[in-house]
Amino acid sequence: MKFSEKWLREIVNPKVDSEELSYQLTMAGLEVDGITKACEKFDGLFISEVISIKKHPNADKLHICEVDCGEKELLTIVCGASNVKQGMHTVLAKVGAQLPNKPKLKSVQLKGVESHGMLCSASEIGLSDESAGIIELSSLDPIGKSLNEIIGDDDNIIDISLTPNRGDCLSIYGIAREVAAINKIDFNNHEMNIAEITTSTVRQVKLSAKTECPRYICRVIENVDLDIKTPLWMSEKLRCSGIQNINIIIDIANFVMLELGQPLHIFDNDKLKNTIEVRFPKGKEKLKLLDETDIAINAETLLIADESGALAIAGLMGGFDSAVSNQTKNILIESAFFKPEIIRGKARKFSIQTDASLRFERGVDYDLQATAIERASCLIQEVVGGRFGRVQEFKNKSNMPREKNISLSISTTNKVLGSSLTKSLITTTLKSLGLKKIDLD
Repeated sequence: MKFSEKWLREIVNPKVDSEELSYQLTMAGLEVDGITKACEKFDGLFISEVISIKKHPNADKLHICEVDCGEKELLTIVCGASNVKQGMHTVLAKVGAQLPNKPKLKSVQLKGVESHGMLCSASEIGLSDESAGIIELSSLDPIGKSLNEIIGDDDNIIDISLTPNRGDCLSIYGIAREVAAINKIDFNNHEMNIAEITTSTVRQVKLSAKTECPRYICRVIENVDLDIKTPLWMSEKLRCSGIQNINIIIDIANFVMLELGQPLHIFDNDKLKNTIEVRFPKGKEKLKLLDETDIAINAETLLIADESGALAIAGLMGGFDSAVSNQTKNILIESAFFKPEIIRGKARKFSIQTDASLRFERGVDYDLQATAIERASCLIQEVVGGRFGRVQEFKNKSNMPREKNISLSISTTNKVLGSSLTKSLITTTLKSLGLKKIDLD
């Protein structure tokens, strides 16, 4: 798993450097395979908006742009990018800016017009290899803000290897718990604003596979605006985790999965027909997956379906026909607990490995589904807006995992480890890892 060190430190920030943090993670069993710079050093880059644009009088492929970068006066920038347009938020390198591996930027005369800076592509900033045009940012990215304040050029990407029994650390919060326990410090929990229910629209759900999916939570959200691009602070965290931007809704779902460890799936609610059902196949069924691969579904494959047929392979991948697109206006968020044994092996069987299947087959927290759907709702409300239906929960208590009481003897622990751990130290450590009821003898 890859993640941004800066993201981790927003949640838990021990007074150790990157090298010591790497050592701590490795000694905790989360072996660090490598640390790389998230991007090269830069300076003098700012979020800006293209206020006006006109053709250069002396060059067909150049444009003269008036750009707002938060200063009193607009700056005149000559730009040759084909995708530049009025109202666009992008990155401006001011005169004196330092781009990665480039000399300091100077004002220049381009075909008789002086350019007081440069509008940058993602490759020129060092955020990707994309150089076809200038980077297009979200309208939510604040004009005039320094790029260093949003993403920082001092961030690292930490890559860790996890054994199959450590599915709890396939999230930023899971790793943060380990770091907090090691350093005996607290970590920050998000204060979530619960979305106000503003529509009565719901989706009927039937749990036919109650043993394999004992908990299924969903919520309808109407009138979402998918024209809004993902804010830079979020897209950068996704990039550092090796996940590409798709659209704002899918990016939020991926962000929550990385943050909490609970995969979510988003359907276009207008493409669904009547009742959603969690079931096994009825005879021979086929499904066109998100990657447009057509597959024949075997009898042991758990499905999410509606009255028209299969919509998704549970815990693995969604279907193409019910997927969110740029035209989507109404969505259904799904947050479920699938038994790990029903997901294991399915990725190999269909030659598909997804971030969702990686987590589900190792076991996600069976008490996390409601938290994840509220976290996603909070971000959607903040970024995309919309009308929110109530959270619908369908639960089969008899098939939910049961909490186990684990007896721990302090004297036996010290004898086996050759240590002299105190009751206070053991209690504090276990509580910092999330254990609520601790009884030591």
